[in-house]
Amino acid sequence: MATDITLSKGVRSNLLSLQSTAELLGRTQERLSTGKKVNSALDNPISFFTSSGLSSRANDLSRLLDSVGNGVQTINAADKGITAIKKLIESAQATARQALTAGEAATTYALSQTGSIAIADDVAGVTGTNQFSSVTLTAAAPASLTIDTTNIVSGTDGQQISFTFNGTTYNFVNDEGADSTSTAPSYEFDGTAANLQTVLNGLFGSSGSIFTGSVTSGANSITITAPTASTNDFSGVVNGAGMTASAQAHAVASTFTVNDGSGAAETFTYVASGATGNQFTSLGDLVNAINTNANLTITASNSSGALRLVGDTAGTTITAGGSLASGLGFSGTANATNSAYNATVAAYTGQLTFQQGTGAVQTIEFGNGQSGEITTKAALTSRISAISSTLSNASLSINGSGQVALTSTSSQNFTIGGAGASFVGLTQNTYAPTGTTTDNATRTSLQSDFNNLLGQITTLAKDASYNGVNLLDGDDLSVIFNEDGSSSLSISGVDFSASGLGLTSIAGSGFQSNAGVNAALSQLDSATATLRTQSSRFGSNLSIVQTRQDFTKNLISVLQTGADNLVLADTNEEGANMLALQTRQQLSSVALSMASQADQSVLRLF
Repeated sequence: MATDITLSKGVRSNLLSLQSTAELLGRTQERLSTGKKVNSALDNPISFFTSSGLSSRANDLSRLLDSVGNGVQTINAADKGITAIKKLIESAQATARQALTAGEAATTYALSQTGSIAIADDVAGVTGTNQFSSVTLTAAAPASLTIDTTNIVSGTDGQQISFTFNGTTYNFVNDEGADSTSTAPSYEFDGTAANLQTVLNGLFGSSGSIFTGSVTSGANSITITAPTASTNDFSGVVNGAGMTASAQAHAVASTFTVNDGSGAAETFTYVASGATGNQFTSLGDLVNAINTNANLTITASNSSGALRLVGDTAGTTITAGGSLASGLGFSGTANATNSAYNATVAAYTGQLTFQQGTGAVQTIEFGNGQSGEITTKAALTSRISAISSTLSNASLSINGSGQVALTSTSSQNFTIGGAGASFVGLTQNTYAPTGTTTDNATRTSLQSDFNNLLGQITTLAKDASYNGVNLLDGDDLSVIFNEDGSSSLSISGVDFSASGLGLTSIAGSGFQSNAGVNAALSQLDSATATLRTQSSRFGSNLSIVQTRQDFTKNLISVLQTGADNLVLADTNEEGANMLALQTRQQLSSVALSMASQADQSVLRLF
C-alpha cells in the first residue's frame, strides 16, 4: 500500500509541487488547445452560461439570416419580373401605336327603302277658272239668201238668177217649156215660183243634195238658209230679168278649240239645241263631245262646274282657244297651256316626313289647297330633290319605276314618318343602315402580336418565383428578423398577369378602329403606373429587409464577440503560463531529484 511508504518531507513537498505544476500545465495546455479559458461551467459558471446564451442567440440569428437572404432574393426576383414586364408593356405600346399609323378598317353602310307604289306620271292638264254656267254663249246664225219672185213671168224663157256658195256658182234658168236638161250647176225651173222652190229644196232643203239647209217661201219670196254649222256665205248673186236676190252673211257662233299637243286640233261649236258631233249646248255636251272625238287624246271632265282637260298620256301640251277660251277661264299663258296634272297625287292629303339621324325633319305636304302642297309628280320630284340636297351621304329620289327610293351610305339612322308614307308605299319606322367592315391586314397582324405580348406578360409573371414563392403570382412573403418571431415584415403578393394588370386581349376587330387601339393604350398606361407603384413598394420592402439583414449580421458579430470575450483565452498569456509552468515543472523535477538524493545519502552509512 502506498500509505505504508513514508516519504521524506522534501520529497513529498517537491512531489506536491510537481503535481500542482502538472495540473496547471494541463489546464494551460487545454486552454491553448481549445482557445478558451472557460471550457465548462466548472471553469467559470457565470461566464460559461452567459457566453453560451450569447452564442445560442448568435446561432439562432445566423439561421434566420438564410431566411432573410431568401426573402431578399424573392423580392429581387419580383423586381426583376416587374422590370421585364415593363419592357413587354413597352413593346405592346409600340405595337399599338404602330397600329394607329395604319388605316382604320373601312366600314361601309347601306340603307335602302323603296316605296311599293309606283306614282303615275303627270299628264297635261288644265282647268278653266270660270264655271260654264257663268259664260254667255252665242248660237251660230246661218247665212241666207232671199229671192224675190214677184216678177217671175210664166212662160217667159231666159229669166235667170245665180249665186255662189262654198266656191260653187249655181245657175237657175226659167225654161217654161222644160225642153232642156238641167246640168249641174245649172238648173231649170218651169217659170213659176212654186217650181223654183221645189228645185231649190231638192238642192238645199232638209234633204238637199248640196247641203242640208232649209228652203222656205214667203209672200213673193223664197229664202235659202245654209246649215247652222256652216261658216260659208252666199256671194256672187246675179239677178236675172224680173228676179232679184239679197244675201245675209252668217253670224259666227261661240266656239271652243282644243289642241292636244300631238297634232290634233278640234273646234266645238255652241248650238242652242240638238247638239251632235262637235256641237254642244251644255257643259256635259262639251265634255262628251271632247271625250268621244276620235282625234283627240284628251279626257275632259266637269271640275266643280268648270271644264278640266287632261291629256291621256304624259308629255303632251294642251292648248285651249276659240271665242269661249277666255270666258271659260283659259285666257293667258298659264291657263291657255297645260300644267302638270296628276289625279292620284292630287287626291293625297297629309304629310310624309324624312329625318336623317337627329337632323331636321324634312316634310312633304300633300294637298290641293294651300300654297306649297304637293299635287303632282313633278312637284313631288322637285320637293324630294330639295330634301335630297340636305342629306349627308344619302339620296332621296323617284326611281325609273316611279317609286320613292331612299338610299344611304351614311352610318345614321333614317326615320320615315307621317300618314302620307302609305301613299307612296313606305312604312313609318326608323331604319338602321347595315354596316360592312373590311379589316386592315396590317392592323390584324399587329393585333395578333399584341395579344401574344399579353400572353408573355402572364407567362413571365408566373415564372418570377424564388424558392417556391412568387410575389407576382399572388403569393405572400413573411420575413422574420429575430429568434422569437416578434419582429417580422409581411409582404403582400400581387397578380401581375395580363388580366391582373387590367390588360384585355383584343378580340374580333378590336384593333381595326382607333378607339379600340386607344382603349388598349389606356390599359397599358394604367398597367405601367401600377407596375411603377408596386416596384416602388417592393423597393421599399427590399430596403427594409436588407437593412435588417445587415443589422442581424452586425448583431451576430456583437453577440459572438461578447461570447468570445467571456470564454476565450489569451493565447499570449497562456503561452507565457505554459513556459513558466514548464520551467517550474523542470525545477520541481530537479528539486525532487535532489530530495531523492538526500534520502539516498543514508545508504552511504552502510
